[in-house]
Amino acid sequence: MASTLCLGIGNRFRRDDGAGPALAAALAARALPAVSVAMLSGEGAGLVEAFARAPRVLVFDAVASGAAPGTVHRIDAHAANVPRGFFAYSTHAFSLAEAVELARALDALPRELLVYGIEGVDFGSGEGLSPAVAAAVDALASELAEELAGQRRMHEASLMRGLMKKVEQIIDAHDGRRAVAVEVWLGALSHMSPAHFEEHFARASPGTRAAGARLLIDSSDDVQHPQALDIVLKSVEVET
Repeated sequence: MASTLCLGIGNRFRRDDGAGPALAAALAARALPAVSVAMLSGEGAGLVEAFARAPRVLVFDAVASGAAPGTVHRIDAHAANVPRGFFAYSTHAFSLAEAVELARALDALPRELLVYGIEGVDFGSGEGLSPAVAAAVDALASELAEELAGQRRMHEASLMRGLMKKVEQIIDAHDGRRAVAVEVWLGALSHMSPAHFEEHFARASPGTRAAGARLLIDSSDDVQHPQALDIVLKSVEVET
């Protein structure tokens, strides 16, 4: 299970209504680690169900608010409501705005839910995005791909810094010289395999008292675990 789910909403046979699927497809083609992509028609019940698939969900859809074609609207669903008027062209009476509010009422919003609305101009029959919308999709795909890749690197680096700090604190608490062995638990959504963790540990430990320590690694596949995103330090064997 990925930690970020990208949902492309819309119908590619209704011109600019295909902006959401086009953006999702552009991100899928980049094969970003820890990111999964799905295409949906925009029916509300399916959206509420999809929100449960990952702790971070990005939703892409075409909108018709009257702004200039290609304008990108970014809405943090935890901070603001999704305007119902954005989706006046939708064939679904219960669509994205209603799905977000239902999930909010059920306390079922993902940890982070961001809605990206791309202003369309042509929702008639046929394939292909209008030029301004196509340009907006390309630019936003590049921006999000860079952001998602960077966030994963920062997340992993932050996890390792926190782990090294805890190891040092345990060594100090035992008036120790160094760590002989370090045991960790890898959450299902930390997106670190044992081999991946060993690589990160080898880069993070030099210069610390964990350098050269033997690693004991336990990994989980429980995506519902409250610490599924984390790396947990289970024990440290200290040399005094």
